[in-house]
Amino acid sequence: MDVALPDSQVRRARILELDKEIGLLRQRLEQLQDERTVLLDSLSFPILTLPTEITAEIFAWTLPRTPRDPRSSDAPLLLTRICQQWRNIALSIPQLWTTVSFPADEIAARSPARDYLLDFWLTQSQLFGLSIHIHHLNDDRYPDDEAHESIDTCLDIILRHASRWHNASFKLLFQCLGKLQDIRPDGDFPLLQHLVIGVDSSSDEYDGPDVLTFTSAQQLQSVEMLIGYASLSTVALPYLQLTRITCRSVTVQELCTVLCRSPNLVDGVFVLCAGGDLNHASPPPQLCLKALALRAGDTAGPHLIRALGSLTLPVLETLEISDFDDHGLLAVHSFLQRSSCKIHTFSYSTRGTAPHDEQHFFDCLAQMPLLWTLRVHHQSATPCTTLILRLGADLDLVPDLRILSVSCRTRPVGEFPFDGVVDMLALRSNSNRHTRLDRFELFVPGSAGMLERSQINELVQAGMHICLGEGHPPWVTSPE
Repeated sequence: MDVALPDSQVRRARILELDKEIGLLRQRLEQLQDERTVLLDSLSFPILTLPTEITAEIFAWTLPRTPRDPRSSDAPLLLTRICQQWRNIALSIPQLWTTVSFPADEIAARSPARDYLLDFWLTQSQLFGLSIHIHHLNDDRYPDDEAHESIDTCLDIILRHASRWHNASFKLLFQCLGKLQDIRPDGDFPLLQHLVIGVDSSSDEYDGPDVLTFTSAQQLQSVEMLIGYASLSTVALPYLQLTRITCRSVTVQELCTVLCRSPNLVDGVFVLCAGGDLNHASPPPQLCLKALALRAGDTAGPHLIRALGSLTLPVLETLEISDFDDHGLLAVHSFLQRSSCKIHTFSYSTRGTAPHDEQHFFDCLAQMPLLWTLRVHHQSATPCTTLILRLGADLDLVPDLRILSVSCRTRPVGEFPFDGVVDMLALRSNSNRHTRLDRFELFVPGSAGMLERSQINELVQAGMHICLGEGHPPWVTSPE
């Protein structure tokens, strides 16, 4: 016989059933709302519907083109703050975390948060090669002890990943740079391909190892030595495998030593300084060196002439000579004759006030019949005027010229011969010529009005790229 339940129990049972149904309906409502949100986002933000692989490729293009310090307003940190989906994608792509840079104003002060971020950043890169840029020289805002401790902490974190360095740039106090040897005394950096070493020793004496060793970096090919005060003996390099090298403040003797040790060098940039043994041995002919830039530091003009007299470069194609004394053009001519090289690009700049030796300069150009690109910068406008008029009068001088850049630092005395410029451009761009002048740059005070000339507009419409300005072209270093 059934026993009737009290009315209160029936109602409580019914409430439980209703709660269960309401819970199921709420769950279903949440599912419907989530589905609605996804559909709505797909219409409002179609990028959210892309496959993860494509989104990752897009993220890669958002990275800064030049290395910079980690900022929340830049990728990849910015990508982690947009939405949960983007955060998950950004954290799952190790390639986004392979480049890190700290400038001087960030690395000198103690910062546990920065140290944590640096460690997190490098860990996120997993096993991929790293590009590391740590720059700090003297900074009076921070005590030396605090700055050294802060830099050492950063280097400790970075050196844990030294086996993955691909590009490494260090501009540090020498006593901080010595930590590289404290951690890896054998100099073994298996993935390192590009190295920048910059040193400032103006505060304290260096008391670390005598030599920073990178001789076991088996893939190292490109080195920039921005040491400034020290000889090249401070850093041991695998010269035999190097293809590119930049050296600041080297003597002619050190230049010759580097070339003797680097038979496979393809590209070299050297800023010369005084000093060294005047009776040094000249290097043998360099059979791989295709690009050379020689720049004279303060009072180093005569040493640049001596350097040219020591070199024989038969395969050289690109030659840059900067901050040169015009009286040294005879040395350039002798170098070209001795090397019998086929120069395609020649850049020549001088800050001196010595009279321009026009004939020696044109004799140098005559030694470069295959020249494609000519860049000339002078203190005075007179040599620039002479060059332009000569190129218009003698079309057999550098007949294959395609790019011409001419600049001077001072305003011309009298009127600049703009008519002669137009005539030269018209002759050099004639369609009947085997090689036409494609690009012309003129950086002369007062040249902006030349754009108003109808002949210039006609040349531009015919396809010539013409750039007129009054500042320094990008290939000329502004005065200190």
